[in-house]
Amino acid sequence: MLSTHFSVSIQAINLTVTVYAICQAISPSFFAPLADAFGRRPVLLGLISLYAAASLGLTLSQHSYAALMVFRALQSIGGSATPSIAYGIVADVSVVSERGKMLGPMLSTCNAISALGPVIAGAIALRTSGYTWVFLALLIIAVISLLLVEPRLQEDGKPVWRPLSAFISLRLVLYPDAAAVLCMIASSYSVYYTFQVAIPTTFDEIYGFNALEVGLGFLPSLAGMIIGGIIAGKLVDRNYAKTARECNVNVDRRKGEDLRDFPIEKARYRNCLPFLSLETASVLGYGWVVHSHVHPSVPLIMQFFICAVSTLLSHTASALLVDIFPDTASSAYASGQIARCAVSAASAAVLQPLVDAVGRGWYFAIFAFSIGISGLGSVAASRSKGMRWRQKRQATPHSKVQDTEQPLRQLPEPQKLMEKVRAAKQLRR
Repeated sequence: MLSTHFSVSIQAINLTVTVYAICQAISPSFFAPLADAFGRRPVLLGLISLYAAASLGLTLSQHSYAALMVFRALQSIGGSATPSIAYGIVADVSVVSERGKMLGPMLSTCNAISALGPVIAGAIALRTSGYTWVFLALLIIAVISLLLVEPRLQEDGKPVWRPLSAFISLRLVLYPDAAAVLCMIASSYSVYYTFQVAIPTTFDEIYGFNALEVGLGFLPSLAGMIIGGIIAGKLVDRNYAKTARECNVNVDRRKGEDLRDFPIEKARYRNCLPFLSLETASVLGYGWVVHSHVHPSVPLIMQFFICAVSTLLSHTASALLVDIFPDTASSAYASGQIARCAVSAASAAVLQPLVDAVGRGWYFAIFAFSIGISGLGSVAASRSKGMRWRQKRQATPHSKVQDTEQPLRQLPEPQKLMEKVRAAKQLRR
């Protein structure tokens, strides 16, 4: 549709997708540290405004391919950093022992929107015989979000900025405790991303699905992502409570706990190996199921469980990453976004060549082996050495590590911040 409207090749339209993906990887690494330094509210409002302006530009610029390229890039910059900032807000207002019950629904909502978005956009484009209303709908959503966020999101912090702060998201990978966790985030998320790429060709070539049936084939994955995220949130809190009892640590739901001498790595990765084994075995079995042309209901059901477990593992590791970098929560989550985007892009790039070379059965066997090894390495390294690495990093004086660990923004205790939010709501009423 877009290639015909702008009189350009399909490759030229694909180039706009590439530009969007590049900006999607870069934007969080820059704006998440800004949010850690200057506050979530001004950065988040600025990004939503940028997204709204870009959507308006796309609605009005209906005949310029160059404008399409520029405004899509601005859309990506405005929208891609918001999940990491939202993660930082959760870290600000919740103590470690109760963080999961907020993260689960939040991240599941983000996953659901990203999965449903293309379906809704396709329906709008078909009903209106054009793309203009798609971008207009995005503009309306952005304006509504701006109106909801502006009066409700309160800010309470003292900005502290250093020149190297913009590179924190990239620098985190240099720390062994962070690198170990990033391996789990990247490998588990690549499972979902790889299946999103594989589903259309698999059900088209193997089972002869039409376009509508292929679209419906994404629904089990979507349901798995939502349920997996919710379960992850509950397990994160439950595992923390069990580990705290074993360590004779009293859970303080007002101020939270000092994690310096607490084995948070063991708490978050508690009972993680059964889920990792299930993920690996399911991916392995999926490849041979579609290779053998088993009834399509079987791979569809397997997609539900695979995406549920991979989402559970990814969310659990993301929570741990923020736990070990509590003063730069948005930057920590942004580093996870960078890692998972890089690994997912590489996985998607090699998918079709490997399928053509060895077939779907052996491709998914190789893929299952790689995610199993990386996930096992992440759990083993974090549980055995993660706490020691973290304590060493936090205790290193007068170094780049110390610069990163110093709080970029002096935040009040989570409970006090929540009380201020409630007080502001009462005043508005």
